[in-house]
Order: sequence, then structure tokens, then C-alpha cells
Amino acid sequence: AQAGGRGKIPRAEVAVMATGSGNKISRKPHIFRFDGFTRTGEAGKLQVQTRNTELSGGGAYPAYALADIVLKGENVVFPAGEGTIVRAATPAEVSDGVKYEDAITVTSDLSVYRYEPNTGEYAELTGIALSCLPTIVPYLSAEKDEYAVLFGGTVAAVRAGGTVKTFAESCYKNYGCAAAERLFFAADGKTVKYSGVLDPGNTTESADEGGYIVLPADSDMRGMCALGKYIYVFFEKEAYRLDGRGAARDFSAEKMCYCGGRIYESSVFACGNGICFVTDEGIYFFDGTTFTNVTKKRTEFSFSDLKMLYCAGAAGKFLCQFGKSALLTKSVLYNTETGALSEIQCALKTACAYGERLFVNRGGEEKEFLFGKRASDDISYTLQRLNEDFSKKGVKTLKRLTLYGTGTAEVNVYCGKETTPKTYVTALSETGKSIEVNESAESFSFTAFLSGGTTLTGAEAEVYAFGRK
Repeated sequence: AQAGGRGKIPRAEVAVMATGSGNKISRKPHIFRFDGFTRTGEAGKLQVQTRNTELSGGGAYPAYALADIVLKGENVVFPAGEGTIVRAATPAEVSDGVKYEDAITVTSDLSVYRYEPNTGEYAELTGIALSCLPTIVPYLSAEKDEYAVLFGGTVAAVRAGGTVKTFAESCYKNYGCAAAERLFFAADGKTVKYSGVLDPGNTTESADEGGYIVLPADSDMRGMCALGKYIYVFFEKEAYRLDGRGAARDFSAEKMCYCGGRIYESSVFACGNGICFVTDEGIYFFDGTTFTNVTKKRTEFSFSDLKMLYCAGAAGKFLCQFGKSALLTKSVLYNTETGALSEIQCALKTACAYGERLFVNRGGEEKEFLFGKRASDDISYTLQRLNEDFSKKGVKTLKRLTLYGTGTAEVNVYCGKETTPKTYVTALSETGKSIEVNESAESFSFTAFLSGGTTLTGAEAEVYAFGRK
């Protein structure tokens, strides 16, 4: 990751006599201040292209961290479970004023398990016949029971406490969502089926309750999700908005004005304040009105002809791992609230959303994503500047580096072509914390290692270089 862009504020000159043809040559101090960060080379800012770093609000932050999922009520860490966990959910119930969360898992063979705290073991749930990795969403019944609804070839549900129900025998792929107290799901590549209000198992066509809508699209469906009061259905080059409020007879469907790239299957996710999806032109964000390609200026990413794609999204965050082969992939995090797009080091094959939470299985353990100021020491990030000559020719002396922010940083300084760095560890301060370097070379490289929870808001270097008076 490289940091570049220079802001130069000279301080008072300190003269050092040297030979010359009648002119004085002096060593002058120069302050190179980098106020904020950029990925596009804005002058006066550090250019950063490092993984696991979010740039927003004038600072550099840990993009994410992974933490244990602690089940409420029982206060136990999400159990490891049977087989390889690829999806997880935490439906809750309230008993005697206490909220209890279940641990529900789907394994790579599409079996569904529920953790039974009384025995301390997982029990396989029968009566659920998945044919693909499911989308799992919470649904609150008329009795205020929370169901984890699984869309994956069928529409099934697990109530907190272990009750299993089947709401529909057939579902096209894993496309479905909950909105307006109904369930919506794909019956085939162009048909959206919906249930009655607070009657998720009733999809019988009627004027008031269940029914279906066939959309006149040119391709099969690519995804479906709810945003606000509407349901959005995406096809290869089209998007439709369904208004599913009120009686079924009042439902309406409207084609949206979308002119972007070809949308990839199973890449469409609601992310709190909008919807994200992946096309052969990049990642798009839809706020309910406008479609925006958020990767348009990020030329280091290519989305054409993808052979591998894993996505998940919830609560203002969109995760995506993509590549033209399984051996050459990149993972990114898009923050829909700040507009920051960060490359991260995280395999996302098992990433999934449940409600406003995002989970991933790492090393056999189910973890929860944390973002921004909530990020812990779990994930570190790196800022780096290579071969900085401070726009001055010849040998110069780097007297000190000053860093601004909070937390602790480890800084490596490489002088010229040296391969062994000088290492400094310092606590950061918003008023600035200086590292005395006092090394000379024609150029310098810097690497700052920052753990989760550390924020860097600025940096500057004090350099002495020769110049004629």
C-alpha cells in the first residue's frame, strides 16, 4: 500500500556553510505534512492502498474485526457445531423477561442444526430439504415469535426454541425476503410469490392475502431483497420495484431505470440504507432512486468474467470476494454509510447475514463482523509509503516523523535501499507524537502497523535538505 501526495510547509532556515562558486549552500528544514488520506492521489494527503483499512472522515481506521458471537440469555460463545458451517442464524425468544438466542447452523451438506443448551449438543432438524445454500432472514409471527426463515429450494423456518415449519415446498434458488409482514420469494425465474399478512404459509392466490406476480423480464432472476416499504427484484439487466403494502389487489410493479452492467447471480443484498449488487462493470449501490457504480474509479479491481463470487450484506455494509479463478481473488468491504471502499484480507465463502448482523466461519469458529470504532485488536492494518524523496534531490536527513491519532503504532523506517528497518513503537496522540529518526539517505520508505482500535488522522515529516540561497 502506498501513501503519496505532498503538502510542504517550510520552517525557518538554518544555514550550514558549504563550498560553492561564490554562493552559499545551506541545509534547510522542510515540513512535509500529510493531512488526511486518499486512494486517488489528492495533493497534501497520504495515498493509501492497503488492505483492512477504511478511509473516511479524514482518518484511517480498521475496516473490520472479527469477534466471538455470544448468545444472549445463555451467554455462551456460538458453539462450533457439526460439519463445516456455511450459514448461521440467531433467532431469539423472550422468556420471563429474558431474551434467549438460539444457534442455528447450515452445514456444507445442507443439513440444518440447532444447538440445544440443555444437552450442550447440536441436534439435526428434520423436515427441511434445502437444495442450495439458503438466504436466512428473521420473521416475526402474529404471536411475536421470531422465525429464522430459510429460502433455498424450499421456504422453511426454525422458530427460536426449535419448532420447524415449511412455508412453501418450492423456491427458485435462494431468492426471498420478508417485508410488510409477508414473505416474498421466487417461484421461478420470473415469478414472485407472496404470502398472506402474518400468514407466511398461505400463498394461495386471493384478492387480499397470498398470490404471485409474473415480471416481463428478458432474463431469469438474479436476486431479490426488501428496502424500506418496497421489494426489489433484479434480473441480468433489469430491476423491478414491487409495492406489497395493503391488500394483494392493490399490489403494483414498476420497472426501474437501470443502465448498468450485467448483474451476477446471488450478488444482490439489502445493506440497511440501500441495496448492493455486483455486475461485470463493478459493484453498484442503489439508494432507492439512483444506481451508482462505487468501484468505477478503482482500476485495480476487475469484475468482468468472474468465475468465483461470494457476497453478503447488512446494516450499511457489503462484503464481496471475487475472482477469475479460485486461486486469484480479492475481497472488499463497501461501507454504504460513509462511501468508503476497502480491500480486506478475509475469505467470504461462509459470510452470511442475519438481520443486522454479519457472520463468517473462520477456522471452524463462527465469528461476527465488527466495524469502525467497534473494531477490536483482532485485525491489524498497514499504511505504507515507498521511496519518498520529499521532492528534494540528493541526500537529505529525516529528523523526525510526527503521527496524529489514537492507539498505538509500530513504524518501520527504511533508509535508501536498506533492507533492515529502524523500528519504533509509539502511542499516538491527536496533538501529535514525534519519533526521532535522524537518518540520512536519498529516499525513505515507511511502514506503519496499526492494530484494530487504532486511528491515524495525519502524519508529517521534518526533513533537512541542501539548497542554494
